[in-house]
Amino acid sequence: MGYFSQHIRNIKRKTTIQPERLESGPIYEIRYRSETASKTRYLVLATNIYPYDVERKDKKLHCLDMDLLPIREFRYLIKENFGLQIIEIKNQKYIELATPGRTKQQQFYEKNIGNILRNIPKLYKTFTLGKMRKIEICDYDYTKVLTKTDQKKLGLTQLLEIQNS
Repeated sequence: MGYFSQHIRNIKRKTTIQPERLESGPIYEIRYRSETASKTRYLVLATNIYPYDVERKDKKLHCLDMDLLPIREFRYLIKENFGLQIIEIKNQKYIELATPGRTKQQQFYEKNIGNILRNIPKLYKTFTLGKMRKIEICDYDYTKVLTKTDQKKLGLTQLLEIQNS
């Protein structure tokens, strides 16, 4: 196993952000300190930040550990479940995965994430925001994991034009 190096090669740039700026959808590189964590550096795909109504130190980032996520499964997630969209952080545009809103989260997890977790049980992680030491949002190059047909279907070319404008 170990897909960290494959995914890290697909990152074009990174920008350090504050924990309050975390959102569902982007890929983040996180430095994390915990007694129970198996390592200190993670590359993750953020799926949710929950609970919404607590202090920052008690919020949790729910995510998928990219080190355990094969490119084939990542491509499936993008094509069949998420899709892509643009976000802006620190006046820079990033392409992120489109995650469902609060009302559809439970259905999304049961239908989509649950299927992948049956095959890769340790893929799903939760991190406490108060234990994060450094967070960088990653500009992932989706052209390296999606076929030309999938790129066209998902509108990646248009998103890249928007991102570069």
